[in-house]
Amino acid sequence: MTGRDLRRTSLSTILAATLALPAGARAEAPGGEAPGPAGRIVFQVVPVVSGDRHGVTTSLSAVPVLASSGAPLLGGDLYLAVGRADLAAEHQARQSRRTTLAVVGGGLVLGGLAYAATRPGPGADLPFDQFRNAMDEQSRGQTQGMVISLGGGALLAVAALLDPNPVDEAERQRLIEVHNRALGGGSGEAGQAAGAGLSFDAGLRPGGAVARVGLAF
Repeated sequence: MTGRDLRRTSLSTILAATLALPAGARAEAPGGEAPGPAGRIVFQVVPVVSGDRHGVTTSLSAVPVLASSGAPLLGGDLYLAVGRADLAAEHQARQSRRTTLAVVGGGLVLGGLAYAATRPGPGADLPFDQFRNAMDEQSRGQTQGMVISLGGGALLAVAALLDPNPVDEAERQRLIEVHNRALGGGSGEAGQAAGAGLSFDAGLRPGGAVARVGLAF
């Protein structure tokens, strides 16, 4: 097996492992039992600071929190709070796949750049034909490194665009409403959470990053 075949086989193995991550992983509490539904959920209005290449902007967003404690329900915690451990497990699997894509993509970007930068150049004392062959070999190596880096950049773009949520925002709202009605506490309108606390959340979006900071009194 040649070096090129080995690199191709290794890359195929990495991608296969990435795409074959278990979608049925179970999100469970310590002890092996899935947690049950939580108390009433309300929405806390928080400022959202968004930054990209065009600058920084601020806006308001409603974040679901537990009414009893003011704890924000981020990621799969929301699905566990409404008693949907299956959706929490799917969120965890999607997030794991997203993280794997980002790690593999970042490794390919850095590895490709390093490979291209370390291709040896020709010696100054070589005959003309050998000098030209060495230049061609260096150029091919640098091109291969750049192609690897571009592939890694594509994986990073896919990871940034991949939404870990298994359902859309409207369905999440419906789940909260059904959960609150079952508790006899309304549909989960924007409300005031009990207690004081500071919550922070950060994430990626196409073109930049998003950070959420909320203060409950």
